[in-house]
Amino acid sequence: LSELGAKTIDTDDDPMIGELVEVTLEGRQERFLRMLCGTGRRFAEAVPPTTKTALEAQAWRVGRLPGDFLKPEFRT
Repeated sequence: LSELGAKTIDTDDDPMIGELVEVTLEGRQERFLRMLCGTGRRFAEAVPPTTKTALEAQAWRVGRLPGDFLKPEFRT
């Protein structure tokens, strides 16, 4: 994503929630959530192009509506 010139859309204070970025792929705007997992590894996952925040992207990943998703208090 860095090599593609990803533009930051939103960044959450919690690195495990992550950063929502946008890139242009084959003429289309695509969005990805960059995040840190519990093992300390960084990865990115494609999310719907209409996603507006990193927290909304996390909600989408786990099948929740944005208003129904809360940041986890504990991670295992």
